[in-house]
Amino acid sequence: MSRYHVVSVGLNRWAARREETKDWLVEQQRGSNEIPSLEDARREMDEFVWDLPEDLDDESYEEAESAEIETRYHWAVRLLENIDGRDCWRAMVLPEGVDPRDLMGVGEYWAYEKGTEEAYNASHKPGRRVVLRARIDSRNIDKAETVVANMSRDHECEVRFLKHAPVWVYDATLEDGTVIEINGWRRA
Repeated sequence: MSRYHVVSVGLNRWAARREETKDWLVEQQRGSNEIPSLEDARREMDEFVWDLPEDLDDESYEEAESAEIETRYHWAVRLLENIDGRDCWRAMVLPEGVDPRDLMGVGEYWAYEKGTEEAYNASHKPGRRVVLRARIDSRNIDKAETVVANMSRDHECEVRFLKHAPVWVYDATLEDGTVIEINGWRRA
């Protein structure tokens, strides 16, 4: 048996154990992954970005804000109840020469509406913009974070996958419109 073969087998075992650990972590997250109550979601909101009339007195403003939060909460919960199997998109800036088919980690933050995806923190990075398209499996969505994100901002279209969750990626679209088929599992 060659030395290369021994090293290769060792690396394969190491990679398999690493994937098993990620699967275990996803299962742990799924066990506590529930839609938050309105009160819990409200507590988690660190910012509110929406337009309420500025001419309201304090009491009226608080009532309008409370009604807006409740409306957004129920909307975000309905979204989660009907999102399974839908497509989602994620923009990324890849360094030149990186093939999107070689990506193993594709990120946790995705958009459930085409055209609303953003490449986070990528405005200063050189490279090419790629938009991945994947399928949403609601078992792998971070329900609390998705509800809070969609409550917090007007026109937010965010779906957050659990860290390390499996994501079925259909394809990647390059800036020039070229579509590269992937059709494989990746990790968030």
